[in-house]
Amino acid sequence: MKKSILTATILLTILCIACGAKAKSKKPKTLIEHGLSLISLMKEKAGNQSFLNLMTNGNGGIAEKMKEIASGNVSKASAVYCMSGDFYNFGTFLFNRMDLSGTWKNPEEDFYSAPLKEEMNKRFVSAIPASWNARVGSTELAVASLLESEKAFVSKKLKSDCIYIFEFQNAYPVAVCFLRYDDGAVLAKATYIFDRNFVPKLKEVLEKFGKGIKLEQVK
Repeated sequence: MKKSILTATILLTILCIACGAKAKSKKPKTLIEHGLSLISLMKEKAGNQSFLNLMTNGNGGIAEKMKEIASGNVSKASAVYCMSGDFYNFGTFLFNRMDLSGTWKNPEEDFYSAPLKEEMNKRFVSAIPASWNARVGSTELAVASLLESEKAFVSKKLKSDCIYIFEFQNAYPVAVCFLRYDDGAVLAKATYIFDRNFVPKLKEVLEKFGKGIKLEQVK
């Protein structure tokens, strides 16, 4: 009897070790995979009638936009771009702090402490999708805000804040902001961009005012 109990204990221990080793060897998700999971969640929100009844308050324009989002195929991106660099200057441009000569009015960044400027940089990263949607229309801005989704995870590979832009064949592009914090913590925020020509237009803007910003295709 004691021998049987000992044998069972040993087998259980081996099984636990094997399961632990398997869990440890699990390959971490890539940024693209994290982004696609958030995009899938946003599509689910758009197609969930209970969610729409709760959040749209019978607004016909918002409901129609949600229906359009729900019908899109976002299972696979046709292209993915990574936008990275110094978002502070680009952020000031988006918030109309630039004069017509292409230089920023009264640059004040020298008066900011490093922690404050880092915080402002993160705010500008997160604000880029919303500021672009605001130029499209109030309905689009409202829908994007309702569908916005976020998640937190740990990644030792992400070295700086960036934005991944996902393009799809028959759906609006999505911007996923990856914000890096201490100890490898990452906050990801996904937002629909209601402009199917977002990437070409963004490239044009960056050519003129994107000093310090890099946009490269990663897929």
